[in-house]
Amino acid sequence: MAQQEHKNKKFEYNLDSVLRVRNIRKKQEEEQFNKAQLRLREEKRKEEELKDFQKQKYNELREMMEAGSTIENFQHVLLRKSHLELLKEKVDGQEKIREEAEEKRDDQRVKLVAAVKNEKIIEKDKENKKEVWKKVLAKEQTKSLDDIATIGYIRRKREVIEDKGAAE
Repeated sequence: MAQQEHKNKKFEYNLDSVLRVRNIRKKQEEEQFNKAQLRLREEKRKEEELKDFQKQKYNELREMMEAGSTIENFQHVLLRKSHLELLKEKVDGQEKIREEAEEKRDDQRVKLVAAVKNEKIIEKDKENKKEVWKKVLAKEQTKSLDDIATIGYIRRKREVIEDKGAAE
């Protein structure tokens, strides 16, 4: 009967709820990290587009100036120059946005690493406690088997003594 109870025993970890919460937290941090990476990629793409557009406009202005400018073209050149200055401000602004996105991604990476470590700590504790539980269970089973063997030995010994007493 005692042996049957041991077979039905199942390992129950007392911090399972904490482990589940940490697993959920890790998944949330992974999602946030992925979002931060996507945003960074998008901001880098925008920055490259602006820089390419800026380069194209500078090339157009240079070609226009090399072609020789008349008074009419001079007004056009000044207009393009002011447009290029505005474009430079946009590029600078986009660079700042990209830098902020990089910082957010890096911060999120730190949070993700911490969440993974926290989950691993609880998982390792669970593994250790399960090993201890298995050893205790094995010890109890060995003790039960020893008790059964001892009871059998005592019973046989009594039978031998009773048989000798009846024979005399």
